[in-house]
Amino acid sequence: MSAGEAVWEGKGVSVSQIESQMQRLYLSADHEWNGQGHRPDIRASVLNLVVYAPNQDCCDRTTRALEHLSGTHPSRAIIIVPGDSHAEPSIDARLSIHSHGAYAEFRQVCSEQMVLWIHGQATHHLASVVQPLLAPDLPVFVWWPGETPVHHHVYGQLRELADRFVVDSSDFAKPAADLVALSHSVRAAGARTAFSDFNWARLEPWRDLLAGFFDLQNMRPYLDRLQGISIQCARERDSLSFDLCQALLLAGWFGSALGLRTEQRDISENRYLLQLANGAHRLAVDITLTNDPKDPITIRLQAAGDPAAQFSLVLDPDSVQVAATVSLDGTSPIVRKTTMIDRDEGHLLFKELEVFGHDEEYERALHAAANMLDPNYHRELVKGSLLV
Repeated sequence: MSAGEAVWEGKGVSVSQIESQMQRLYLSADHEWNGQGHRPDIRASVLNLVVYAPNQDCCDRTTRALEHLSGTHPSRAIIIVPGDSHAEPSIDARLSIHSHGAYAEFRQVCSEQMVLWIHGQATHHLASVVQPLLAPDLPVFVWWPGETPVHHHVYGQLRELADRFVVDSSDFAKPAADLVALSHSVRAAGARTAFSDFNWARLEPWRDLLAGFFDLQNMRPYLDRLQGISIQCARERDSLSFDLCQALLLAGWFGSALGLRTEQRDISENRYLLQLANGAHRLAVDITLTNDPKDPITIRLQAAGDPAAQFSLVLDPDSVQVAATVSLDGTSPIVRKTTMIDRDEGHLLFKELEVFGHDEEYERALHAAANMLDPNYHRELVKGSLLV
């Protein structure tokens, strides 16, 4: 046990025991304070964070990510690790409070963490275990690391608890099908639950660079004259590299911003060729997958005009620099370089916990990506903007 941490562990415990033992940890910390240093007894949670960790490795990964949050987002974190559903019903628990940062003179703020290993029939009724343990009157964030949640038998229960539901589509086993399923689920949840995706947060610097091409007044007309988008990326994400879900969300971002629907699809194992249109405006999308995550990532845009224009972003995996290039026919290309910074799960989670409402731009991009992938998917034609 590290300094600033109080821990209790128990096997075969009840929900009421978990709550009473958490209270005891605070009282114990207060009683043992010797009058020196910072007194760790201020309970200042700003949110509930429920994490579904399907195995112990995922639980450990989640715990590491939460270490980034204790000083900035004091919370009650409940990590659920399902056990054998055929075993005798029981709950094993590890409870801890973490003290961090002087909040006032001689006092510190404390965060709470509960790791619950749940066995037996209770694995099918997680909401009944989690709900009594939530801190009242605080928003509930549910983080589901790992494979897509929407096909899981407890997904609906946890979604009903959540004000915001956080996934990471880089973990999806079937990226295209799972994105479509997630889009349907986001629609079904309506206003009750907001959704977010770590992959959308990873795209933020890329979206900023792409939108930046059209910031200048003489470049802005090319946005409405885009004719093609081509993306080359790795099949699976590795550090700074793209994956298929990121490429699809990026293409969906363009499609939704320009108010385009998908008219043609030619999808194979390694290539997605799509034709998007709205009236006379047509846009070709070409996503090519490579098997080596170390291959350069390239995003290229072609726009009609006089002169015609080409815009590109190319990431060199070795230097982790992105070259942003603007080329107008008949002129020398303009190139600027920027360093791309990889953010781990702790930083990505930090960002998502800052957002309490719906991320409408993300939801539009997700629905547009689903429309690109599924010919039976229908959506409203709502035009947004790359330039905010």
